[in-house]
Amino acid sequence: RYFPGDRSHWLKLKKDYIEGFGDTAEFAIIGASVPPDRPGVYSDFTVAVLQEDVESLEAIDGVPRLVAIFNVLLGLSEVELKLLQPLLKDLSCHSTTNYMLDYATGFTQGPDILLSAPLVVELLGSGFVKERGQPHWTLRFPRIKKIFINRPLSDILSFNALQQLGDSVIVDDCDDLMK
Repeated sequence: RYFPGDRSHWLKLKKDYIEGFGDTAEFAIIGASVPPDRPGVYSDFTVAVLQEDVESLEAIDGVPRLVAIFNVLLGLSEVELKLLQPLLKDLSCHSTTNYMLDYATGFTQGPDILLSAPLVVELLGSGFVKERGQPHWTLRFPRIKKIFINRPLSDILSFNALQQLGDSVIVDDCDDLMK
């Protein structure tokens, strides 16, 4: 029985909590930071997409151009984070990377460490969102689902593909509401 304002008997079930639902896409982790609440543990990851579509990747001197667009802090267990630390330290660099990097509009702070070679990851989210004052779509409530060690950067989304994906999901959701 429903009582206004009483939420004690309700369970909120979101589509991305159900296996096989939610929005997933492949991105690149290009850096990591140590958040204040977890000293010594890289657990705040900077996520990027290709600046250009995959077809133009080869055409521009073979050096991938990436755009950092958001951070992800969720999805890995304590054990997985612990196992990932040596790899992050091995891949960390101070200046030399195998890619060019820009930051999206509104991206205010870069990572503590950059990775010399990005890690391709599958992220799971609850739809797409344009953060306040930002002109571009990002994944809403992103969580790391899988980390791929030897996947090529050509597997990740481009900035344009991410924007088209965000636009299409919003249109599809609006169409569903109108039914």
